[in-house]
Order: sequence, then structure tokens, then C-alpha cells
Amino acid sequence: MRTVCLLLALTCTHQGIGQGPLLPIMRNSLYGYADSRGREVIKPRFHLAEPFSEGLASVSVCTDGGWRWGFISETGSFVINPRFHDSKSFREGVAGVKVGDKWGFVNKNGELTIDAKFDDEFAVDFEFREGLSAVKVNEKYGFIDLSGKLVISADFDFAENFSEGLARVIIDDKAGFIDRTGKIVIPPKYDRASRFSEGLGLVNIGWTPDKNSDDPGYNSGKWYYIDGAGKNVFPTGYEYAEAFSEGLALVRVNGKIGYINVSGAYVITPRFDSGESFSEGLAAVEVNDRWGYIDTTGRFVIFPRFQAASSFNNGYAGIRRLTRKYLYIDYIDKKGEFVMTQSKTKVGVWLGTADCPARTS
Repeated sequence: MRTVCLLLALTCTHQGIGQGPLLPIMRNSLYGYADSRGREVIKPRFHLAEPFSEGLASVSVCTDGGWRWGFISETGSFVINPRFHDSKSFREGVAGVKVGDKWGFVNKNGELTIDAKFDDEFAVDFEFREGLSAVKVNEKYGFIDLSGKLVISADFDFAENFSEGLARVIIDDKAGFIDRTGKIVIPPKYDRASRFSEGLGLVNIGWTPDKNSDDPGYNSGKWYYIDGAGKNVFPTGYEYAEAFSEGLALVRVNGKIGYINVSGAYVITPRFDSGESFSEGLAAVEVNDRWGYIDTTGRFVIFPRFQAASSFNNGYAGIRRLTRKYLYIDYIDKKGEFVMTQSKTKVGVWLGTADCPARTS
């Protein structure tokens, strides 16, 4: 399923022309964009819409051939006409697009700079990071450069994009890391792994694959932080952990969420039921089924009162609130004050998928 911008999807908003970020909104099941004052800038007329990235946003409309994706500018006009079966956001000057059942890349003129020849794969981003993109070729994974050349052979059972010069790969169900030449620098010996951030990566030891958490014999394993040489930097293994962000990392111990610094010391002791990584100096955390925001000392600056909450981006965050009749997705500012409603849905009503039959004549 495609991830659309409802809640928890504000990581790609951009600075609009003299009006702050353009924020996606939904009205009568159609998507458009508003500025930070809640003024409608692009009229809701799209079936689906993604946040702006590098000045363009990916949107879906009904065409004679069925649902198709294209790209609009900040004025709402199409600069790349809707002709793709799926698309990603622009990154490093290109965007992944799906033509039929294959993926390629277009530039901002809508020209296919890399032919659509790569296998469809839900787990692949089809976005460039640090000049390379992971792709799937003949059931194996490798990396292409911006010219489309396969510069790291498709020899891996799985691969994800580079972060800080390293990429996670899987060989025979074990995870490790390669450098930009394709050389294995951290051997694939871990049960799971996650990307490097702020100089540290995450690896898991003891996780049991192909089992759900309620299955007999399931083990979630322990998460450890490693440096670029693969050395454990802290002796502690955590029930769950996330990448470092703004000098702090979220960890779970005895079922509670806290935050450590790059020395492994607790800056915020584990006491929250759930949480998100820090972004723009604040982190969303959950206490007794309600979400609020803390600062880097652990002090609540927005007290828990929301049913769900996303991280801040460009000064705004998405939150969810529920009344007896409606489910609201709202934008708030860093004071916790209401900015505008992104969407409003009647409780118990499933919107479903709009029909767009392809026309053959």
C-alpha cells in the first residue's frame, strides 16, 4: 500500500514562497495544500498527494488510462503530466517513477534519465541517497548511480540506501554493512540492523525471524549501537532502539521509553509508554494513551492530550484527536496551538478507494 500524507508524514514539507511550509490538506476526500496560516493555496482536487520535496509534489489524478501520478509546482500546476503508475518524491534532482510494473527515474523536466527497467519492490525506496540508489535486479539487490549504471553488483539478498557512507545489506538472512565501493566493512553476522546516524549504527542479536511476537519461541533479541568499524560502543543491549537524532537516541528498557546521549548515559530516564525520536528540539511521547511533547531535558512543553502525534518538521506537527462524531487530523505549532485541520472524517465511515475506470475508446 502507498503511504499517503495523513498523519506522521510531515517529513518532506518545504518552505513555500513567502508563506511558510505548504501543508497537505484533505477536503471532501480530495487533497490540496494550505499555507501555515490555514489559507488554501492549492485547491483540493487530487485523489492522493505527497508533501513537497525540492519544489515539486507527487499527486494522483484520474485519467483516461486510470489513476496516474504526476508532479505539480507550488502554484498547483502540473510541470510533469500524470502518466506514471506510481511515483516517489524528488531527491537529489530525480524522482522514482513506475511505468507498468517497472521503476525508473525522471528529472524535473519529466525526462526519463534512467529507463524504467527495475523490478517493483515494496521495500525499496527508489530514492537516491548520497548519489546511489538501491535497486532490485533478477531477485537480487545492488546499487545504481545517477546515470543508471549498476556500480555495486546485485549480489545481495536485500539492500537499503546509504547513510553516512554505509548501507545495510542482507546475505543468507544475516545483516551487515558495505561501503560505497561495495566492499563489506561490517560482516553480515547480525539478525537485524538499522542505518547509521550521527556516527553510530544499530544491530540486533537474538531476534527470531519469521515469527510474530505472540508465537511460541519468539525472541525480539537485543539492540546494540556500533561504530563504523563494527565495534560495540556501549555494553548495554536494549529491548528496542532507534537511530540517534539531534544527539539523543530513543531506547526501551523494561517496557518503558527513555533517551540516551552519545556516551550511552541516560539523559531522560525510561518512563514513557511510547515515543518518537527528537526533531527540532522536541520528541513526541505517550503516557496513559495520550501523546504530548518533551524537550531535551524530558520536561513536557506540550502536555499529553492527543490520540496520536508526529514529529515536528519546519515548525509544525500532525496530531490526531477524536470526538464522538469525527476523527480530526490537525496541525499544531511548537506551543501546541492549533494551526489548522488537515482532515476530518466521520467516525465509523470507511472512505474506501475512489473508482477510476480506464477508458478504452
